[in-house]
Amino acid sequence: MIRISKIKCLVSISLTFIVSAQAADNEGALIIDYKPNCIAKALAPQYLNVEVSDYSELGPIEDSPAFVLALQQLRQDATVLGAEVMLLTNVENRKITKEKNRTGRRAGPKVVRTTDLKIHIAAQAYKLCNGDKSYSNDRASYTTKGFALQSTQYNYTISPSSITAKEPAILAQETTLPPANISFSTGVYGINLGASTTQTAQKLGPPSIILTLDNNDKVWGYGRNLWFTYSADKLKSVSSTFSILNGTGKNNIGFRDGFDDKRWRIEDKIAQKSPIEQVKNSLSKHDITELPEQIIITQKQQHIILQFDKFHPTMKDAPVTLLTNFTYTSKMDKSARLSLPQLTSTQEHWLYKHLQPNNVKSLTLPNLMKQIPQANKINIANDNKQWWLVGNNVLLQFHGTSLDQAHVSEPFFTDYNSDTFFQSVKLLKLPLDKKGMLERYTDANDNYDEIDVSRENFNLIAKFESEENDAAVYDLVFTYY
Repeated sequence: MIRISKIKCLVSISLTFIVSAQAADNEGALIIDYKPNCIAKALAPQYLNVEVSDYSELGPIEDSPAFVLALQQLRQDATVLGAEVMLLTNVENRKITKEKNRTGRRAGPKVVRTTDLKIHIAAQAYKLCNGDKSYSNDRASYTTKGFALQSTQYNYTISPSSITAKEPAILAQETTLPPANISFSTGVYGINLGASTTQTAQKLGPPSIILTLDNNDKVWGYGRNLWFTYSADKLKSVSSTFSILNGTGKNNIGFRDGFDDKRWRIEDKIAQKSPIEQVKNSLSKHDITELPEQIIITQKQQHIILQFDKFHPTMKDAPVTLLTNFTYTSKMDKSARLSLPQLTSTQEHWLYKHLQPNNVKSLTLPNLMKQIPQANKINIANDNKQWWLVGNNVLLQFHGTSLDQAHVSEPFFTDYNSDTFFQSVKLLKLPLDKKGMLERYTDANDNYDEIDVSRENFNLIAKFESEENDAAVYDLVFTYY
């Protein structure tokens, strides 16, 4: 069994990681996601137990340096046996909170709580056939990073009669997408105007984010740059831009293959980022209207609005005008203004009261939907997990129905008051600056521009604009136990 103290952990990781990573990555046993097609020899099962003292990492344990080091050690052990690949068969991570008395200089004994981490990993190592080193379509129980594929069950509802237990991120990976084409005949990615959300999900998989507008229209976002708007469950427009979310809001959505990494095409002729002259020539046979920085194509009362922007390439004096965005719609309504319903004062006070650790047990997912039904869902966040976006600047993550983590940060939307975050901090009854936070939590770990507070039932990471005592707080992350 490997034991790692908090102080020794950084040293051993930095030294051992470099040596073992170089050896294992270049020629060692690989941890793979899919079972091999041809196995020459199944080697002895591999087991590794690691203990980490004073564990204080935020986020998934599988992303922590200690867990990464454990996987590297496992690969190194398997390499010594002559293994080429290995499948993780069991991963167990357990946090243990301990209490001990510590005597301070000014006061008498006080209780200090620390958290230890126990990691157990089991794997099956193999030697592959010389003539066939390919992998099958049969997935392993755990990913190469140690995440269990079926560790939690998520019910994603496409329609009342169609429920699946797979996580949205996995469903998205398994979906074969139509061509990234915008056309009057085939719609956007094969989705025509008037289609339902069920039809959209069947072709494109689960949306990355679902938002409800204040007029009860639904917006489904795929990745960060494709937005479907539905009225009464009928698609009324699709656009590559969405004015409601700011940069922070979009960055909380996971980058999505097939959407964010592809350039779409118009009528399968013109690709995104094409020069305006090329667009005009290719679409000359269509009914087009030219406006400043826009071209509108019309066919049978349907419209494709093309947006252009000017760029200044390196070593060129004259700017070039390139195709950057599109909107596909049946109704040209320039007066329409998209907005989200805001939290009422009663909802705000309920939310922040129940984010406080002593009240958090009452903030279950059913209670959230009862009290704040306009909460929005990020199906695939930038950590590939599911979060609930509540109000302008609160993200909530649940384990089953119990609240697991809360992230309070700067606003996600463009039309909200810039003081929203500081109002949130006040409603949480927390200080606004670093000095006040350290006075509130005298035993907190001071890590320059952030402090770390550990208690038996929660952990708090508060981030500040600088390491000065009067620095303002700008980000709060609660993890509840």
